[in-house]
Amino acid sequence: MREINALEAFELLEEGALLVDVREPHELEAISFDVKNVINIPLSEIETRYKEIATDQKIIVACRAGIRSNQAIQYLMHFGNSGEALFNLQGGIIAWQQNGLKTK
Repeated sequence: MREINALEAFELLEEGALLVDVREPHELEAISFDVKNVINIPLSEIETRYKEIATDQKIIVACRAGIRSNQAIQYLMHFGNSGEALFNLQGGIIAWQQNGLKTK
């Protein structure tokens, strides 16, 4: 697992990575990532829904500030995802916004 900043995450998404947003649904109402390769699996559901996450591509895990996403990565590694393909978005959507990247 590697920590990456918002600009590095954007570049990986442009190359085909998947963004897994682990925030709860009520958080998405306020602000969401405006990217094509994004799915929402709340941290509270990661243990039951982890199979929805592809294992054959790079995965960026994000939340509001970067803490829950780190927890989600630990679960994914426990369930068999390669740590080399998992990336934690430092600062979460807050950092994404601060870097001027698109949100909706």
